[in-house]
Amino acid sequence: CFDHPLDGFQTDAMAALLDGSSVVVSAPTGSGKTAVAELALYAALARGERAIYTTPRKALSNQKYRDLSAALGPGSVGLLTGDTQKQRDAPVLVMTTEVLRNMLLEQDEMVFAAQAAGRVGVVILDEFHYMNDKSRGTVWEECCVLAPPSAKLVALSATMANARQVTRWLE
Repeated sequence: CFDHPLDGFQTDAMAALLDGSSVVVSAPTGSGKTAVAELALYAALARGERAIYTTPRKALSNQKYRDLSAALGPGSVGLLTGDTQKQRDAPVLVMTTEVLRNMLLEQDEMVFAAQAAGRVGVVILDEFHYMNDKSRGTVWEECCVLAPPSAKLVALSATMANARQVTRWLE
């Protein structure tokens, strides 16, 4: 599915995802973390599940929405930020992490329906180093703790110094 050779960290993360595990991918900017997220997203869609892609800021969510809409088609991707709601029932939802946390706390049935077609298969947490932010880290922790058991987590960060510690915590 990729037109270039993959690095070892990518194949290891992808194998773990396909085996049903969540992953923390900490690698430098431009090294290909997004390829792991894309595989997770496509695998969830292939299983008839939904995919959620979160970012810490509205501007990043808007950009990811545009990128994924271009790749998957505009009807396949929705956007949920503090002031924008587009195609909430789309199979791929892009949102800020705060919106995801609020939906998890409210047990939003429209997004987290138990039926197979509506089940969330993967939650991608981009810029996961925000987990270490004193003022915002609890939002990320709550997303991890409250995520539905059926959803695999894909945590991406270029600057997470304590990735092994966070991985143990997630386990």
